[in-house]
Amino acid sequence: AGDGHGVRPDGPRPGRGVVVGVRPGHVPPGRGDHGGAEGDRWLRKGMAIYRAQLPEQILGDGGHFELSPMYHALVLEELLDVWNLAQAAGQELPEFLHEVQSWQPRLLQMRAWLAAMTPPDGTLAHFNDTTQGQSATTLELDDYAQRLG
Repeated sequence: AGDGHGVRPDGPRPGRGVVVGVRPGHVPPGRGDHGGAEGDRWLRKGMAIYRAQLPEQILGDGGHFELSPMYHALVLEELLDVWNLAQAAGQELPEFLHEVQSWQPRLLQMRAWLAAMTPPDGTLAHFNDTTQGQSATTLELDDYAQRLG
Protein backbone atom coordinates (compact mmCIF):
# COMPACT_ATOMS: atom_id res chain seq x y z
CA ALA A 1 0.00 0.00 0.00
CA GLY A 2 1.14 3.52 -0.60
CA ASP A 3 -0.07 7.00 -1.37
CA GLY A 4 -1.73 6.20 -4.68
CA HIS A 5 1.52 6.63 -6.59
CA GLY A 6 3.07 3.47 -5.19
CA VAL A 7 5.33 5.35 -2.75
CA ARG A 8 6.33 3.00 0.03
CA PRO A 9 4.80 4.01 3.38
CA ASP A 10 7.76 2.56 5.28
CA GLY A 11 10.28 4.67 3.37
CA PRO A 12 13.62 3.51 2.03
CA ARG A 13 15.37 0.47 3.45
CA PRO A 14 17.97 1.28 6.16
CA GLY A 15 21.47 1.69 4.75
CA ARG A 16 20.21 2.49 1.27
CA GLY A 17 21.93 4.95 -0.98
CA VAL A 18 25.45 4.14 0.11
CA VAL A 19 26.46 2.54 -3.18
CA VAL A 20 25.37 5.18 -5.68
CA GLY A 21 25.53 7.86 -3.02
CA VAL A 22 22.15 9.60 -3.10
CA ARG A 23 19.22 8.76 -0.90
CA PRO A 24 16.06 8.98 -3.01
CA GLY A 25 14.38 11.14 -0.35
CA HIS A 26 16.97 13.85 -1.01
CA VAL A 27 16.45 14.04 -4.74
CA PRO A 28 12.99 15.48 -5.40
CA PRO A 29 12.10 17.85 -2.58
CA GLY A 30 11.98 20.74 -5.09
CA ARG A 31 8.77 22.56 -5.78
CA GLY A 32 6.55 19.59 -4.94
CA ASP A 33 7.36 19.84 -1.24
CA HIS A 34 7.46 23.62 -1.15
CA GLY A 35 11.24 23.43 -1.16
CA GLY A 36 11.58 26.49 -3.34
CA ALA A 37 15.11 27.45 -4.34
CA GLU A 38 16.70 25.18 -1.75
CA GLY A 39 14.64 22.22 -2.93
CA ASP A 40 15.59 22.96 -6.52
CA ARG A 41 19.27 23.01 -5.53
CA TRP A 42 18.90 19.58 -3.86
CA LEU A 43 17.19 18.22 -6.95
CA ARG A 44 19.90 19.55 -9.28
CA LYS A 45 22.64 18.24 -6.99
CA GLY A 46 21.07 14.80 -6.65
CA MET A 47 20.48 14.43 -10.37
CA ALA A 48 24.04 15.59 -11.12
CA ILE A 49 25.31 12.78 -8.91
CA TYR A 50 23.16 10.24 -10.75
CA ARG A 51 24.32 11.63 -14.12
CA ALA A 52 27.95 11.18 -13.08
CA GLN A 53 27.65 7.90 -11.18
CA LEU A 54 25.26 5.77 -13.22
CA PRO A 55 27.57 5.42 -16.25
CA GLU A 56 30.47 4.72 -13.91
CA GLN A 57 28.72 2.25 -11.62
CA ILE A 58 26.44 0.38 -14.03
CA LEU A 59 28.38 -1.71 -16.52
CA GLY A 60 27.46 -2.27 -20.16
CA ASP A 61 25.77 -5.59 -19.34
CA GLY A 62 23.58 -3.94 -16.70
CA GLY A 63 25.55 -5.23 -13.71
CA HIS A 64 26.75 -3.03 -10.88
CA PHE A 65 30.53 -2.55 -10.97
CA GLU A 66 30.99 -4.27 -7.57
CA LEU A 67 29.52 -7.45 -9.16
CA SER A 68 27.62 -8.13 -5.95
CA PRO A 69 24.00 -9.20 -6.42
CA MET A 70 23.14 -7.56 -3.08
CA TYR A 71 24.73 -4.20 -3.95
CA HIS A 72 23.13 -4.47 -7.38
CA ALA A 73 19.70 -5.05 -5.82
CA LEU A 74 20.19 -2.09 -3.45
CA VAL A 75 21.10 0.23 -6.32
CA LEU A 76 18.27 -1.06 -8.51
CA GLU A 77 15.76 -0.46 -5.72
CA GLU A 78 17.17 3.03 -5.19
CA LEU A 79 16.73 3.83 -8.87
CA LEU A 80 13.20 2.41 -8.86
CA ASP A 81 12.42 4.60 -5.83
CA VAL A 82 13.64 7.66 -7.73
CA TRP A 83 11.57 6.58 -10.77
CA ASN A 84 8.57 6.30 -8.45
CA LEU A 85 9.18 9.77 -7.00
CA ALA A 86 9.64 11.25 -10.47
CA GLN A 87 6.30 9.81 -11.57
CA ALA A 88 4.61 11.25 -8.48
CA ALA A 89 6.17 14.68 -9.08
CA GLY A 90 5.87 14.55 -12.86
CA GLN A 91 3.43 17.41 -13.41
CA GLU A 92 5.32 19.74 -11.09
CA LEU A 93 8.79 18.67 -12.20
CA PRO A 94 8.53 17.54 -15.84
CA GLU A 95 12.29 17.88 -16.47
CA PHE A 96 12.99 15.54 -13.54
CA LEU A 97 10.48 12.99 -14.88
CA HIS A 98 11.93 13.22 -18.40
CA GLU A 99 15.49 12.61 -17.20
CA VAL A 100 14.53 9.68 -14.98
CA GLN A 101 12.48 8.13 -17.80
CA SER A 102 15.68 8.09 -19.87
CA TRP A 103 16.98 5.48 -17.40
CA GLN A 104 14.49 2.87 -18.65
CA PRO A 105 16.93 0.91 -20.88
CA ARG A 106 19.48 0.82 -18.05
CA LEU A 107 16.85 -0.36 -15.55
CA LEU A 108 15.75 -3.13 -17.91
CA GLN A 109 19.37 -4.26 -18.27
CA MET A 110 19.82 -4.17 -14.51
CA ARG A 111 16.72 -6.30 -14.00
CA ALA A 112 17.94 -8.82 -16.58
CA TRP A 113 21.39 -9.00 -14.96
CA LEU A 114 19.86 -9.62 -11.53
CA ALA A 115 17.53 -12.29 -12.94
CA ALA A 116 20.53 -14.05 -14.50
CA MET A 117 22.30 -13.97 -11.12
CA THR A 118 19.32 -15.37 -9.21
CA PRO A 119 19.38 -19.13 -8.53
CA PRO A 120 16.18 -21.21 -8.84
CA ASP A 121 15.39 -20.83 -5.13
CA GLY A 122 14.94 -17.07 -5.65
CA THR A 123 17.66 -15.98 -3.23
CA LEU A 124 20.51 -13.73 -4.24
CA ALA A 125 23.63 -15.55 -5.39
CA HIS A 126 26.35 -15.42 -2.73
CA PHE A 127 29.04 -13.43 -4.56
CA ASN A 128 31.06 -10.42 -3.43
CA ASP A 129 29.64 -9.57 0.01
CA THR A 130 26.08 -10.69 -0.74
CA THR A 131 24.04 -11.77 2.26
CA GLN A 132 20.34 -12.50 2.44
CA GLY A 133 17.86 -10.06 3.93
CA GLN A 134 19.82 -6.86 3.31
CA SER A 135 18.10 -6.02 0.04
CA ALA A 136 14.90 -6.76 -1.78
CA THR A 137 14.73 -10.04 -3.67
CA THR A 138 14.68 -10.27 -7.46
CA LEU A 139 10.97 -11.13 -7.33
CA GLU A 140 10.21 -8.11 -5.10
CA LEU A 141 12.16 -5.79 -7.40
CA ASP A 142 10.45 -7.16 -10.51
CA ASP A 143 7.07 -6.69 -8.86
CA TYR A 144 7.99 -3.12 -7.87
CA ALA A 145 9.21 -2.31 -11.39
CA GLN A 146 6.07 -3.74 -12.97
CA ARG A 147 3.84 -1.69 -10.66
CA LEU A 148 5.73 1.43 -11.75
CA GLY A 149 5.08 0.60 -15.40
